[in-house]
Amino acid sequence: DVADLDWGGGRVQHLSILELLFIVVTRTIVPHARVTRPEAEIFGKRLRLVRDERGLSQEALADIVTSKGGRLTSKYVRDLERGLKAPTLTMVLKLSKALKTPVSELLADFAPAVVNRLRLE
Repeated sequence: DVADLDWGGGRVQHLSILELLFIVVTRTIVPHARVTRPEAEIFGKRLRLVRDERGLSQEALADIVTSKGGRLTSKYVRDLERGLKAPTLTMVLKLSKALKTPVSELLADFAPAVVNRLRLE
């Protein structure tokens, strides 16, 4: 038996009943089991590296952005670094200013070859 499922804007077809049950159970019992996105993971790793190089905690980075009129929580920084969230362009600019680093450094891992391999949804 198979089922069609509309999952987050993308259509996943031909799931077996066991696959469907797994998705339902993991999303219901373990709601924090979020799916990472490749582009978010790449950005998150770079963000953590730059933040660590600056000697800042996630909380300190969030406080710097907030002190400059932005809105950022340490939880959001944590989600960015884990690849659970992808930042907006505005957030990338705010992070760049807070970290006193060029935007190009935060996006350094997005070389053309890497971008061409990404499956963006």
